[in-house]
Amino acid sequence: MLERKPLIFILIIMILSLVLQASFVAAATPIRYFSFENFAVVTVDVGVTKDITSQTEYQLVGSAVISYSAGKAGRFVIQGTVVDNYLTYSTTACYYAVISTNAGEVHQTSATCSSLGSGDTFTITVTKPFQGSSIQVDLYFKAGTFGTRDYWTVRFDWVRSYFLNDDHQGIISTLTDYTQVDGVLGQALKLDSTEILMNQVNLTSGTITFSVKWDGAQTTILKYQSDAVLWIDASGYVNIKDENGTVFTSNITLEQGVWQDITVAFQAGTLSGGYIAIDNNETAISWTGNFVADRVGDSAQSTSALIDELNIYNEYMDLEQARYGITTYVLKRAEGTTITIYPEGSEELGNITVTFLDGAGNVLGTAYLQESSPEADIPANTSKISLSRGNVERIYLLENISSSNLAFPGLGELAVKVITAYVYPATYDTLEIKTLDGKVVFRDNIGDRVSFTALYGAYYVFTVEGNEGTFSIVAQATDNLALSFPEPDDAFRAVEGERLIAKKEDNNLVITYLGNTSVNGTITVIGRDRLGRVVQNISLHFEGTGYNAEIPIVEGISYYTVSVSTSTGFFATKVVATSLSMKFLLINKIFPPGIRLMFFGFLGLFLVGRRHKELGPLLSFLVLSIMALLEWVTLPVFLATQLAILASLALFFKAKEEGWVQ
Repeated sequence: MLERKPLIFILIIMILSLVLQASFVAAATPIRYFSFENFAVVTVDVGVTKDITSQTEYQLVGSAVISYSAGKAGRFVIQGTVVDNYLTYSTTACYYAVISTNAGEVHQTSATCSSLGSGDTFTITVTKPFQGSSIQVDLYFKAGTFGTRDYWTVRFDWVRSYFLNDDHQGIISTLTDYTQVDGVLGQALKLDSTEILMNQVNLTSGTITFSVKWDGAQTTILKYQSDAVLWIDASGYVNIKDENGTVFTSNITLEQGVWQDITVAFQAGTLSGGYIAIDNNETAISWTGNFVADRVGDSAQSTSALIDELNIYNEYMDLEQARYGITTYVLKRAEGTTITIYPEGSEELGNITVTFLDGAGNVLGTAYLQESSPEADIPANTSKISLSRGNVERIYLLENISSSNLAFPGLGELAVKVITAYVYPATYDTLEIKTLDGKVVFRDNIGDRVSFTALYGAYYVFTVEGNEGTFSIVAQATDNLALSFPEPDDAFRAVEGERLIAKKEDNNLVITYLGNTSVNGTITVIGRDRLGRVVQNISLHFEGTGYNAEIPIVEGISYYTVSVSTSTGFFATKVVATSLSMKFLLINKIFPPGIRLMFFGFLGLFLVGRRHKELGPLLSFLVLSIMALLEWVTLPVFLATQLAILASLALFFKAKEEGWVQ
């Protein structure tokens, strides 16, 4: 007898498919939380029979009581049966139900009249939610026409209630079609014709996080009464609406059929206002109002979309804090703008001392930031701030600083070291150092050298500013760091208008911009692998008539897309191949990733032929896996998992058919 290896393999694959699902954890405590784990269906068998003669009044058939320890109830379904009847005039009968709670709420359904014969059943569905720990259901029945010789024998069979048995803030369910489905963490909710009521939230500042598997249709996530306030439109954009009716929309769309993390944060009275994030892609929004919601989903909406791990917080959190639980501190200016301090290299900042200095270096005040007191006000006339923890210190000149996000070395086993950088030529006024994701590490006035605190070995963007223009270099923080900022040659300067040049030199991407007038501009550098997946994304901001940047080419990047936009309206884009020919980029356009995935998948099925068709899923899985290793396709985890399960099942049933396993 064959060993049970196929069954063990199937079990391992199923466990791995759960482990590989994306998940996220937020650090703060939500005021509303839906895990969608604790759905329940309660059925009370009644079995009460009543003889009813034809009268002008409804008669009580029977009563049932449902008790809820959580004090929440949702959709009710009531079933009765006509056991027998003797009719002279008509088979029409009418019935309704009365639902009353120990909280004093009473609801009577509309009467339904239909033709009923002996043995016929009838049902009453109530989608209104109820709050209470004890709920009584009464069933009433009467004949539609009246005759002295008519009688009915009616049985109250059972009453069934669907609800979400969750201990958070009085959640009530009005589920009309509930199906348990797998989510990113345990079970998820299928939003099809589903609506869950919750205690109302009314937030000036807040953060909402959830995971969603979108099906391509318009999908309501949160509503206030009958109005959608957070939803995904039919094109895949995420939308949020404030109480004034202003709608804010993401600038990218969701993918269909895959789990993605959504984070929406807002705060009134600040310059940024908030953001909408799909995974790690943020769209800034200018929030000014309140957010009001009192239910999840829409019972009138047909969709196959799934939602899981929905959290609503009554505080604004940046994306890293909301998604990964990273600690951040906030400094507030008097005009309402803020500066956010992020940990670099870890998730916690610890206790930080903030010293506020004026333009002459005089101390204006000191603040102490920690998790229990994460905010402080910036005094008027502050020109520079110093952040310190023990012997670790960083300086930030606030004048013309390019970002309101600062980075400070986090707690943990980090290689924190003071680095001396030598700047050539020594004619620039200011040096700003940023992490590759755009957070300011250091900014101050300089001469021919400067000392700053860095994570040893990390890469930073070094930008110098002066009368000559603004120039940037990406370099690694090592001992005796030399920063050389080359000037564009005379031939380049002589050309009228604005120009962008991007090219590969040695192992660097060299970018040069020059105009004839001083402008504000942004250069965006996106590095992609051979399948078009983003490996590196850098934004460089500059002011002046010229700009140079040298960026070390990261391993795995096949080509870069470099674009520049300036305050004059000038825009240009260049593509620079690094380890990939431009011919491949053309092939990639002609044969998109989805077409290649489908082709190689079917190729595996056809290779085995009809004689050994049970090997089809296995060979398809192997062909796609080989193509993924060769980087010709991207094999999604869910597809690989399903193919592995199908292959295991096919082999198992073939073995059983041949008698190899009993």
